[in-house]
Amino acid sequence: MSDATLGGVEVPVLQVQETARRHIGGSIARAVDGTPHSSPVRSIREWRLETGPITHAAYEALRGVDSLAAGGQVLFQSVELGAPVYVYIREFQSSRTRIPDTEPGKTLWTVRVTLEEA
Repeated sequence: MSDATLGGVEVPVLQVQETARRHIGGSIARAVDGTPHSSPVRSIREWRLETGPITHAAYEALRGVDSLAAGGQVLFQSVELGAPVYVYIREFQSSRTRIPDTEPGKTLWTVRVTLEEA
């Protein structure tokens, strides 16, 4: 079993990295002594997933999740997170090895996906 799934598809992840966290909502107010205070409504996290070399079939499954999401929410689950989280796929990058694509399934792919918490 994989350490992570995206839209129900196993992601053979080499690395899951939380790359950013930003706060939305709330406003900055100043106390009587002039120090700024903020009361954010929500924190939004961003992750980058990187796979090692994966088969063409695994690549197509991940690309299918990206296509079906079409900018909508996808369920992301990782051992590091614990509870599943809905995310948006912000970026989907891929590259393939130099092995000629003469036989189905012979080309290996590497995928990098950037996710943003919904």
